[in-house]
Amino acid sequence: MQEHRIGERFFYLRYGADAGWRDVYAHPHPHAQRLHRLAEGAVVLVLGSRRQGPVLWFQVRVTLIESPRTTPRCRVSFIGYLKAPAHQPESVLAPVPELRYATGEVQGGVPSVLAQGDVVILVDGYRGRGEGVYNMVPLSETAAPDQGWIEPCDLAQIDAGPFRTANNVLYWHVQDLNGAAAGWVREAARAGSRYEAKIRPYRLAQNR
Repeated sequence: MQEHRIGERFFYLRYGADAGWRDVYAHPHPHAQRLHRLAEGAVVLVLGSRRQGPVLWFQVRVTLIESPRTTPRCRVSFIGYLKAPAHQPESVLAPVPELRYATGEVQGGVPSVLAQGDVVILVDGYRGRGEGVYNMVPLSETAAPDQGWIEPCDLAQIDAGPFRTANNVLYWHVQDLNGAAAGWVREAARAGSRYEAKIRPYRLAQNR
């Protein structure tokens, strides 16, 4: 399992961005092959940026879940370039904010990059069958799931939460968009002061 700092290098396409600015190209040139047009709210991993004249280009890793008529579904990741306008590049691509959910402690809350309404996906490099889904937040993270699994090619939408456990792990109530599973799923596992992400945003519900 890869370890991620919560929110590290994740950016999203702001709602209201013109369609032409949401195109991902094979190379940092507007006449290069267009690989994909991202949806508003789509989350990408930013690998770097470069300027060519007045144009700022972001090198991004895009993860897509394809749901063809035939099964199995396919999880596809590719690297491309997203063009930003010379003026106000942040009007298109903005960092996914790190939110803090109350712990009752003076020093702050539990870090998160999720909110109600977001569509989520398992983190890149997830090993194993998937994350367990629970009817109720389990007393132990090793408890057997009773509502199924969020699997590597599944998308799920958050409809409630978060619920904070005694050891500061956040659970979100989700609906699997590719299956029947619905219930509570943990966002990250805690190891000391670090969090190992299990699910991450696939599409943000709104600008934050």
